[in-house]
Amino acid sequence: MDEVMGVDGNWHTTNKATIWRWREAYQNDFAARMDWTIKPYEQANHPPKPKLDHANRLTAKPGDRVDLSAEATTDSDGDAVSYKWFFYGEAGTFTMATPRTGVPFEIEGFDRPKASFTVPTSRVMPPGTGTMRGGPRHATADPLPARTRRGQTLNLVRRLTMYRRYILAALAACLTASPAVADPEDYLDKPDAWFAEDQAKRVAANILSFQSDLGGWPKNKNTTENPYEGDRRSLEPTYDNKATTDELRFLARMYTATNDEAYQTAFYLGLDYIFQGQYPNGGWPQRYPSGNGYHRHITFNDNAMVRLMEFLREVATDEGYALVDAARRNAATDAFDRGIACILQCQIDGLVRTARRDRL
Repeated sequence: MDEVMGVDGNWHTTNKATIWRWREAYQNDFAARMDWTIKPYEQANHPPKPKLDHANRLTAKPGDRVDLSAEATTDSDGDAVSYKWFFYGEAGTFTMATPRTGVPFEIEGFDRPKASFTVPTSRVMPPGTGTMRGGPRHATADPLPARTRRGQTLNLVRRLTMYRRYILAALAACLTASPAVADPEDYLDKPDAWFAEDQAKRVAANILSFQSDLGGWPKNKNTTENPYEGDRRSLEPTYDNKATTDELRFLARMYTATNDEAYQTAFYLGLDYIFQGQYPNGGWPQRYPSGNGYHRHITFNDNAMVRLMEFLREVATDEGYALVDAARRNAATDAFDRGIACILQCQIDGLVRTARRDRL
């Protein structure tokens, strides 16, 4: 169950409220994607790129002040970006707001790039108010109703919203507030010199321990905090949920900073895993080997295929991938081009495509 303020101005408690919360955002996102299928890039609207200036997890004790920052957020089209920091309710977590009364716990600067709040010292709240924890911040591209870009006037531009979750673990007893470990993505904005330091090498060692023999990484695993100590045969590499690509980006930065061939070898193994999983028609399954379930279908869902193609384009064109030999750079270009062809072939009547498509 979830609670959400409806368009009628009343609070609704229902198992559908979680979807209602995002209704405007996903309708605008769908409308924009329709435009992408028929308009040149510069004539369409694209979402902002939310970026936290710190780790996305924090442990704090009641009474601690928590500072938030997303000043690094940008918009794909250079439009103005609006912000909203808010608490997102999840069952069984620390009480942070009173959703039924519509009075959330105060966040100072909730509509600015930098915000802060103090962790409550009391867990006691009126009956039926629910429980909350620090949850996603969103950035919204906020173009004018009509705007001009490169000499063309674009009308009826919808606001596009992207979210970035920030999780606070509020503990009843805690000696200090200490940031939790970040995902590989959260390290990629570190300066080049950091990747030569011992901390980076420890993170890299942990990431390498999660790499499967096929070259990919499992999803929904913290690959940076501790080394993997389980049965390596149980590791199931995938392209889903941002797995594999960010680990490879991290290893590329490590090799550039250290010239350690172990990172290059692991990078090649992972890159080849992406090449091996691509179907002859240019699409990718959710994971490789794909098996006989839904994983075998070409997967657009969760941007799985798009993330692979973005990564391959980086490998083919970005100076940061000087570790990649010419043959693999050419292979990355070819794989990207075949991916584009597959996307076009999967369009229905030249307009839209499904979240998944039969591999044949």
